[in-house]
Amino acid sequence: MITCPLCEKEVQSLHKRSHLVPEWMYRDCYDDNHKMINVKVNEKFINKRQKGIYAEIICADCEHVSQTYDRYGSIVLTSRTPDASEHKIVVKEDLEYYINDQRQEYSLWKNIDFYKFQRFVFASVMRTHLAMKAKGEYLLIDKHFRKMRNIYMDEAVFDDWSYPILVSKNTDESTRNIILPPFKNKHDGHYFIEFIGVGFSFRIYVSSHKKPDHVNSMCLSKSGQMYVIHIPFMESGTFKSIVQLWPTFSKHHSLD
Repeated sequence: MITCPLCEKEVQSLHKRSHLVPEWMYRDCYDDNHKMINVKVNEKFINKRQKGIYAEIICADCEHVSQTYDRYGSIVLTSRTPDASEHKIVVKEDLEYYINDQRQEYSLWKNIDFYKFQRFVFASVMRTHLAMKAKGEYLLIDKHFRKMRNIYMDEAVFDDWSYPILVSKNTDESTRNIILPPFKNKHDGHYFIEFIGVGFSFRIYVSSHKKPDHVNSMCLSKSGQMYVIHIPFMESGTFKSIVQLWPTFSKHHSLD
């Protein structure tokens, strides 16, 4: 028997192909040649892929449950299922503000199912963490993995402050087919996990310090709303974190 690291139940075996980042993100990022650009930031590695990344890390039941959350993420973030009631109910109001006479676009999203969307994000982080741990690496320190796992597994918990989630939208269509699986990042003393797919960037703050004010005011809230900043990818903090990889990325991005 094997203990599943997510549900902690004894099982005969683990699921053979648990996806790290949802497969639908890869499908929605494919270019005209049915390929997308996969960037492993921590390994300073870039390649083109036709399928998602899988590992033998959680049990079949946990994989099945995580897929329901992944599907909800696709309903909210894409137009693949425009007739779904969960898609129609989400309101996305485009807004703007000015900083030093520079116009900045953002949007206010309402009526999000907080429970499902948070679990969709957490699942990608924890699956990647478990896959890295199997290789002797880590994405989350143990105390944060345990706490995130407990939130994820408890149906009664609606906690939007322990690990706040910020979402931003990349406005340059040319970078829509980039996938960055979850990686560690740091800004102003605050640690967060970040990943990118289908033109959106997801930041999950895991610092034990008090979170920055803008994180607390803009993050996904249990009321079902969040603020989404619209920003060109090359102006984002994410790009600045991987700028040393840009020559390699440009090479792959121009390949036929």
